[in-house]
Amino acid sequence: MYEMICGYPPFHEKSREKLFQSIKNPYVYYPNDISNESIDFFKRIFVPDPKKRLGSKGGALEIKEHIFFNNINWDDILDKKLKPPFMPRLTKPDDTKYIHSEFLDEHPTDSCQTTDSLLSKEDKFKGESFDYNRENS
Repeated sequence: MYEMICGYPPFHEKSREKLFQSIKNPYVYYPNDISNESIDFFKRIFVPDPKKRLGSKGGALEIKEHIFFNNINWDDILDKKLKPPFMPRLTKPDDTKYIHSEFLDEHPTDSCQTTDSLLSKEDKFKGESFDYNRENS
């Protein structure tokens, strides 16, 4: 959501080490042209401690009740009553006219790694203060 509103990711560093540090100790830049409700929402979800993060006590309901979502009618969404702001006009199931040619020209690569490199002891999230899991109460 941050990237959709601001146009760039909240955490972006060239080195993996610095990226992990910026996620664990977040300082996020908020452009002047986004709402105070957006800033408050992001500050509450970017909390490194999952026990203090928005949604940690009340789950999705706590998030949905944040002022950022005040204009959202969740029942209309569930009932599929909302009309999307843009509806692509496709001529066939595999139509790619809305995908930029830069991505269509890329050669696919397998992102799944068979090594243990993702779980290595150098993983900066492993055993550190950053955690994405919410403990069951």
